[in-house]
Amino acid sequence: MKLSIWQEFSSNNSARFTIVGVFRSPHDAQLSAQKLRDILDNLTEWHIEHPAESDNIAQDVYEGNITPVERSLSEQYRIDWEFPVLWGSNYTLDVFDRFIFIYNNWGADSGADPIDRLVLKLGAYEVTVSGSMIWNADDRHLDVSVSATAPTEKIAEMLVSEMENASLGMSKALVRVHIDNITFTLSNVQVLKNAIKRLQDVNCTDISVRFEERRDFRVDLSDEE
Repeated sequence: MKLSIWQEFSSNNSARFTIVGVFRSPHDAQLSAQKLRDILDNLTEWHIEHPAESDNIAQDVYEGNITPVERSLSEQYRIDWEFPVLWGSNYTLDVFDRFIFIYNNWGADSGADPIDRLVLKLGAYEVTVSGSMIWNADDRHLDVSVSATAPTEKIAEMLVSEMENASLGMSKALVRVHIDNITFTLSNVQVLKNAIKRLQDVNCTDISVRFEERRDFRVDLSDEE
């Protein structure tokens, strides 16, 4: 029996964004995650060693002032680095299978850009974002679909029951069950892990994960008559 699971992915706690990078293998994901940690550590070290310059950059975040570290990265990876990254010491990087997830630990004064594009340069073949690309602007929403084949109809029915009861940490109000598939929300990385682990535990096969980004289009009608 084929199971289809989807969610609107959200950033954890009060995080402003989550960046998801998809790689060809778990090994590639681990290597790229370490490179990204090193880059963000170097950026944090520069801010610590240059407090006055760091304060000036933070105060004029939209003036296009970036650190020497960021200028070097912009040249090395050929990225248009328009705004400074101000959350370099304020993030969590989680690696799961072929995926890396980067989210800031609390509200930051900058968004996912351009680190999402850097993740592509580090080897991801797909990168999506949930949350703000820049500070409080250009919001994205992320739909995550998980599909698998249950070995028997009985196991499929058991999974349906578990998901209806929100036993994997999902929002019960958002669970919907169809004849041949299951639909529910996976609100964050840990719930996604729980769901995939549960599918593996009952010997589901053909497990796959797909991320799809949607932009939040906002129209200002205040000046219209």
